[in-house]
Amino acid sequence: MSNYRTNPIELVSDPLIEQVAALAERREPIDMGNRRPRAPFVSRGDKSGTDALEKRLWRATGIDPAASGAGTWYRDIGGGMGAALNAAAGMDAYTLSDRGTWLSFRNKGPLVVLLEGDALLVNRYDVILLNPEKAPSTKTSIGKALRAMVAIVRGTGGNRGIYDRR
Repeated sequence: MSNYRTNPIELVSDPLIEQVAALAERREPIDMGNRRPRAPFVSRGDKSGTDALEKRLWRATGIDPAASGAGTWYRDIGGGMGAALNAAAGMDAYTLSDRGTWLSFRNKGPLVVLLEGDALLVNRYDVILLNPEKAPSTKTSIGKALRAMVAIVRGTGGNRGIYDRR
């Protein structure tokens, strides 16, 4: 979860669900110059894995941000992760990002990582090989190579295995 360095609602990393709820409940006062809350949240809104994770976190809080904050503090942009990070940087907003996109994202501006490491933030991805008889255009060799790499990473302690092979 990222936000600008001032962190106006003072999110801390523990417990995660209370911090997610704070995004909806403890916004800063309205800035009289532009009449909007100063701590908006940017949602991908693109039905991706990260978007699904965000929705699960909101459900765990019992808050429906689309109903309570649509167009005010909750901004569903319907775009990818890069677009969400760009919007968050431009609006001084909080957002939820996957680690890979965050590390490669160049336009961080004032954004910093605020919450990380909680088991609730794990967003699992799997490799599923298609049957080449049913999907003849499938690039089976690439899929098998990816599956082998995932097996190596899992067998060597996850990311540590990647870093050790540099």
